[in-house]
Amino acid sequence: MDSNNYFSSCCRSAPTSCPHSCPHSCQSPCPRCPPRCPPCYCPSPPPPPPIAQVNAVQVQLQGSSAGSVLNNTNVIFDTIILDAANYISYDITTGIFTISTPGKYLVHWWINTDGAEGQLSVIFKAEIGATAIAASSSEPSTALQLYGQGLFEVGSVPVLLSLVNRTGATVVYGTATVQADLVVFKL
Repeated sequence: MDSNNYFSSCCRSAPTSCPHSCPHSCQSPCPRCPPRCPPCYCPSPPPPPPIAQVNAVQVQLQGSSAGSVLNNTNVIFDTIILDAANYISYDITTGIFTISTPGKYLVHWWINTDGAEGQLSVIFKAEIGATAIAASSSEPSTALQLYGQGLFEVGSVPVLLSLVNRTGATVVYGTATVQADLVVFKL
């Protein structure tokens, strides 16, 4: 049998292109005819990259403009901005985060202050179990935006995290729309 006779007369027209854009023509234009070349083994396009998953909790203090936080007391954040980590919970009544999964974490925080009962500086610490990430202002400065951040590793769970006033006096919050912000990320 002649190879030209292998195809019906309707298939002698120009072949269609391979669906994988390979250099040869693999498809027959007629559904009744067999393919004109062996099956195509062109690689399929790669799958799309995975969508990045945010594993974080972000809280803010928005309702305490000109309010205050006592010495040795947690900052109580009143607004949850992002709650995208099932293993980081926040208690809005105590100001305590509970981390329930081991791993590496990043905490980033800032607080807007406007005085500290006669103190020359303010000190706040993000306390994670027995570890503390501290930030203090230079003397004599108590009206400022103070920030801190740090990496920490959680082994045994649960671990508690809070932002604590360690100034030695009551600290007055600044009169901004947002008085404080804290984000905890799992890396």
